[in-house]
Amino acid sequence: MSSKQRDERLRLLRRRRRVIVSIAPLALACIVGAVFSGCSVQLGQHTSAPPSVDVAAALRDDAAELGIPLRLPQLPEDWHTTAARRETLRWGRTIGPPGRGFEPAVVSIIDYLAPGEMRMRLAQSNADVRSLIDYLDTAVSLETALGRAGERDVEGVTWEVYTGEAHEEPVWTTRLAGPSAPVQIAITGAGDVDEYRTLAAATQTQSPLPTR
Repeated sequence: MSSKQRDERLRLLRRRRRVIVSIAPLALACIVGAVFSGCSVQLGQHTSAPPSVDVAAALRDDAAELGIPLRLPQLPEDWHTTAARRETLRWGRTIGPPGRGFEPAVVSIIDYLAPGEMRMRLAQSNADVRSLIDYLDTAVSLETALGRAGERDVEGVTWEVYTGEAHEEPVWTTRLAGPSAPVQIAITGAGDVDEYRTLAAATQTQSPLPTR
């Protein structure tokens, strides 16, 4: 190979190297952009549809196994159930009739997503009002400087309203009669007054589910 051919080959190699170096940042930017774009689409999918929960089956099971006259709310179609669970209130006092001995307080919880994309929670329990409100783990507590905000009448049923010192999410609560024992019901969440009223009315108008 002559010196002239060698020089020409070196020039071609240097030219290719410059092209590669100039293209590399652009290629890297494209890759990074594609990754972040894919991530943003994937994250956005979490808000496309709330999870589906069979609230009717959950409440029927809870009523039968816990022995509490729970209500199955009949809500508009734009309300979505997001979670259902039951728990024992370790230090909760019950509201059952006297003379039945000790019974642990239990609670059935249903979480909803209201039409305004605000979460709402329905708690139904055999606990007394103090135990149930303390359990809900909000800033509202009957042991602190409680703000009793008064009462709300929902289609003839009186709901007591409690708020915390800083007016956090309020708790609406009422006691409904059952065939053998009452049930204490509480509603809390980030919704507005109309959404509280909707959930309250949808619950109180229903007949108790069968217990054991």
